[in-house]
Amino acid sequence: MSKPKFFVSLARLATVAIMASALGSAAEAKLRIAWQTGDVQTILQYADGAGLFREAGLDYSLHAFPAGPAILPALAAREVDIGWFGEFPTITGYANGIPLAVFLIDQSFSEHVRLVASPESGIKTLADLKGKKIGVTFGSTSHHHILVALAQGGLKAEEVTLVNLAPAQIPAAYTAKQIDAAFTWEPNIAKLEEQGGVRIATTASLNNSTYGVWAGRTEYLAANKDEVQKFLAVWDKAVDRLGAAPDEVLQYEAKRLEKSPAEIRALVARQKIVRPSYKEQLTDAYLGTPGKPQDGAFVKHAAEIGAFLLSLERIKALPASWAGLVDQQPLIDYLKAHP
Repeated sequence: MSKPKFFVSLARLATVAIMASALGSAAEAKLRIAWQTGDVQTILQYADGAGLFREAGLDYSLHAFPAGPAILPALAAREVDIGWFGEFPTITGYANGIPLAVFLIDQSFSEHVRLVASPESGIKTLADLKGKKIGVTFGSTSHHHILVALAQGGLKAEEVTLVNLAPAQIPAAYTAKQIDAAFTWEPNIAKLEEQGGVRIATTASLNNSTYGVWAGRTEYLAANKDEVQKFLAVWDKAVDRLGAAPDEVLQYEAKRLEKSPAEIRALVARQKIVRPSYKEQLTDAYLGTPGKPQDGAFVKHAAEIGAFLLSLERIKALPASWAGLVDQQPLIDYLKAHP
């Protein structure tokens, strides 16, 4: 099975990142935040639009990317400092030598990522995907999900045609009948369902896990602890506000996605999000207890995905330890300052 150019390029970018790191580790005052236009960004849009970052004294800039895989080259080249990802790109990037670490789990969700098929395709089960064209974003969580789905349906990747599309491109490709089905996430997957698309699988039905995480360049996280703490404080405040006044928070993402308040509330409900508290994240249920990230569910999840990627030759080798994928220190420091 041929390897997508995405995975080959990551290995090269890892070398670029290491060379850039060697040039110096002077603290950079400005926090360059990468985010995904093709995903739902309720907390980030609120923190930015309502001025929470500015109120916290954070010197920052936002940098938009269509999906997580597109952020990795920028992170490796030191063009951005932190980014919001699904877990799959961070695991792939780390395995390919990019110096990054997950420092915060924003959310986990069970039905945010879904496989939807055209009624005209005849697809009713995973086995029916044989011979069909399926839209996914290579290197993303949806890419991993479709490979799992094919395996559960008794199929090999060679028995379908995977079409590499950015999330925002998928609805148009579906409407034009260029694909028979798609595995992607909100808000774009809902556009297929609105056209009569049939839901075939979700993260939950595949017995899988999906996370939305914040990961950063390890160099930046170590050299700019004050800036990272300001970011965590803003995020904590914004999540609390979402619980207390959801419409106030959701209005910014509703405006970006051109949705009504009712539509954005319905969208968020469909995601079935769980947002763990900072204290909960430093337990084995998420990032592991302090000093023991290897015992956390996230690192174990990463190891499972890594083994899966290796079996498909999507990565060349497994890292010596998956524990380095997690940097617990920012959360440890935050909880010490905010007991």
